[in-house]
Amino acid sequence: THSPASTDYADYAHPLAEKVERGEVARGVLLCGTGLGMSYAANRHAGVRAAVAWTPAADVREDEQAYLFDLELPGVSPESVEVTADKGVLTVRGERRSEARESDVGRWHIVERSQGAFRRSFQLPAQVAEDKIEAQYTHGVLTVRVPKAEVPKAKKIEIKM
Repeated sequence: THSPASTDYADYAHPLAEKVERGEVARGVLLCGTGLGMSYAANRHAGVRAAVAWTPAADVREDEQAYLFDLELPGVSPESVEVTADKGVLTVRGERRSEARESDVGRWHIVERSQGAFRRSFQLPAQVAEDKIEAQYTHGVLTVRVPKAEVPKAKKIEIKM
């Protein structure tokens, strides 16, 4: 069987990366974050030693009836999350908006809580029922259930003489 594969994308502009490009944030500043998709963003903006985008952590499991995708989205409102399935690819995208740090009084010393847009894509196995996919959001975790399609049974073909 073919298991779901993850494809991470960071092809969006991140507010902090834009500030680096405009010279508003010093190059070489350590911007913290987690996730597989961030190396692209870090390499894209020369001089930034760490990632500037975020990718939600995901767990993928399989039972007899379905594939289950759990994505950690703390601080993300369900209204700002979109789940799509198209041509065998499951995509979860959205945005975590942060408090207005630019207008805050005082100086930030560490910024580790990621913000901005995210997108995770997973290649689905061939035998899934894309039209029956369901998503549920509970306590900051999005669970997407992708039911397996019924595999056609082998049929014996009569040979005519």
